[in-house]
Amino acid sequence: MIKTLCVLFGGVLAFYLGLVLLVYVFQRRMIYYPSRFAESEVLTETADVGLQPWRNSKGELIGWVAHHPKPPANSRIIVLHGNANHAHWCDYYVSAFQSSLQPHRWDVYLLEYPGYASRPGTPSETTLVNAALEALDDLKAGDKLKSIPPPRTYFLGESIGAAVASQVAAQRPDSVAGMFFIAPFNNLADLGAAHMPILPVRWLLKDRYASDEALQKLAGPREGHTPTGLPPIAFLMGGRDEVIPNRFTQKLYDNYHGPKKLWLQPLATHNTFNFDPTAPFWKEVTEFLFKESEGRKQKPE
Repeated sequence: MIKTLCVLFGGVLAFYLGLVLLVYVFQRRMIYYPSRFAESEVLTETADVGLQPWRNSKGELIGWVAHHPKPPANSRIIVLHGNANHAHWCDYYVSAFQSSLQPHRWDVYLLEYPGYASRPGTPSETTLVNAALEALDDLKAGDKLKSIPPPRTYFLGESIGAAVASQVAAQRPDSVAGMFFIAPFNNLADLGAAHMPILPVRWLLKDRYASDEALQKLAGPREGHTPTGLPPIAFLMGGRDEVIPNRFTQKLYDNYHGPKKLWLQPLATHNTFNFDPTAPFWKEVTEFLFKESEGRKQKPE
């Protein structure tokens, strides 16, 4: 009997350790869901919806841009999509930010991640954050070459994109006027542990996406930095979000001490938010961000 129990226990332990090993090795395949497309295919698709290629200073295609039809814009927003989305599928943000209901003129930049669509590379926390930092730095460098005042730069982050935006703001605090988080989470370790409670997720994770720590760093003292006030953050939460349960969004919201405001769509799941460009919350969000960032000075790069 004891021998049988030992064999059974050994089998269960071996299975568990094998499962842990598989999760560790393939964790990035469980986090990121990129699809690959030929560049020519995406160029054709984006042209049909009025998007222009966004190329960096090296001429590399890094995303898509829709300039406001009545330039110059006084604001621009860089969209960081979720882990199962793609930049060229995010043209609904163009419709929202460039709606006739908007009181401000927005240029909309849709950043693509390394390893997604036609962009080369491999997705990871490091590559996503670096891509966003480089895109921001490139835009700010271009501002210096223009004779008109640069637009305020905001970030919109969907889910994991909000975690990327948090780290960008922590590293470039004077270059980010404000942020709009859609279904964000406080950190991936807490979220992963909730979805896989039987696994030691906190020990296994390579990409931690700790937005709470990034925003705390943003709020804390920085050597050589003169505080100009914390950037405003607008939060959008789905009442029935099955991927990011509300408590993880609420934790991030509660622990941020800068200007903030929370919008709730009670019936929305993770992928069923109402993004109708005529919905009142769009104007409310942009007016909140613009008003609360009025006193912040963005540092020219």
